[in-house]
Parts: sequence; C-alpha cells; structure tokens
Amino acid sequence: MEQKIIWTHFLIIGISAVTFFSIIGCDHGETDYIQRAEYVYMNKLNQQLRFEIYDTYTKASYEFVLHSQDSVSFFNNDVPVAFPFSGNEVANRIGDSIVFRFNNNKCVHYLRNNYTLPFGGDGVFNLTEYENYSQTLVNQQDYRLVYHIDQKDIERAVDCL
Repeated sequence: MEQKIIWTHFLIIGISAVTFFSIIGCDHGETDYIQRAEYVYMNKLNQQLRFEIYDTYTKASYEFVLHSQDSVSFFNNDVPVAFPFSGNEVANRIGDSIVFRFNNNKCVHYLRNNYTLPFGGDGVFNLTEYENYSQTLVNQQDYRLVYHIDQKDIERAVDCL
C-alpha cells in the first residue's frame, strides 16, 4: 500500500510540474509586427531594359521589359523585416539574383549575400543604394523604397553571357 501512495505522489508532482511549465512558457502578449514594404524599380535611362529575377532554390525566373521612365513594384509582408525579393517561407520567395540586361548586350548582375545582415548583397540587395533609404524609414511598419536603374548600373555592366 505504501508503494502505491509514493507512486501517486510522484505522479501528482509530475503533472503539476508539466502544467506549471506549460503556463510559464505561454506567450505573454509579445507581438511580432508584420512589416509591409513596397520596393519600386524605376528605369531612369533613355533606353528600355530587361529586368530579370532568378531564384536558385526553386529554379524560378521572372522577366519584365521596362521602357524609359517605366517602373515595376514588388510588395512584401514579413515578420520581423520585409526584405526585397524574399519572404519568411520558401513559397514567398521571389528571387536571390537580379539581372538588368541593357540594349548594348551589357548586363549587370546583383546577388543576395545571405551571410551578411540585415540586407546582404549589392545593388538592389543593398538598401543603402535605394534613393530614399534611411534607417528611420525601414524601421517603420509600412515603407516604400525606390531604386533608380540609371548610369551607376550601366557603369557596373559587363558583357552578357
């Protein structure tokens, strides 16, 4: 009889401990805010160009023709930060490399660098290269960044493969 009583006490202590730690581990009202960002890419050149997006993970690609002064926008909602051309899940990814293909058979290729934070890479993957970038702006819950495709991109271009 004594053995049953001891075993019952340990069972009660175990159930109480599990209940206690479950309650402590619950969320106490901390909220992860969704950040919403619009990334605008505007062709400021006097020529049309092809805007190509590639995703090496999914092998997907997208292509847009941008005439002079045309633009294309991408919207991203994410927690905690809305990075350009990405999402917090693979299904939301758009791309990890961008190519601007100019009329003279010159291309500029920008790659995301996943090993530098918060916005790794160059060109469109480096937020400091956007026209209206500021740390204050990207810390907001909703923001809009504009990237001008212009002479700086032409100067970085090499012969297309």
